[in-house]
Amino acid sequence: MCPFSFTSNAEAKVTKTIDSEIVRLSKEYFLSVSTVKAIIICESEMYGSAVNENLDKDGKVWSRDFGPFQINDFWHEKTMEKMGLDIHDQWDSLEYGFILINKQGFHPWKASRGCWLTKIKAGV
Repeated sequence: MCPFSFTSNAEAKVTKTIDSEIVRLSKEYFLSVSTVKAIIICESEMYGSAVNENLDKDGKVWSRDFGPFQINDFWHEKTMEKMGLDIHDQWDSLEYGFILINKQGFHPWKASRGCWLTKIKAGV
């Protein structure tokens, strides 16, 4: 009988956090962790389940933004579905933000640019 106990990698439980996923996806997509974090802080304050409603001139909701990057359902939900991603899932929404950066750069977050550039310069 062997006196040692071994745990396989399959048995080790890994807890996903917004920080750990930002680091993992930043490496996968060759992006700066600090830049991505700055955008996410400005968009959702790092809150993975963040939802924002966008109102038309009559005060009616015409679209919603979801997740850490605040991905807009009007513009992106169908594309995400085609990719097998769920806009309502914070992890899928986070990954799609990286995909958007890869395809469009930081343009989708131009409205919050002043905020995240200030954070990047401050080293936040």
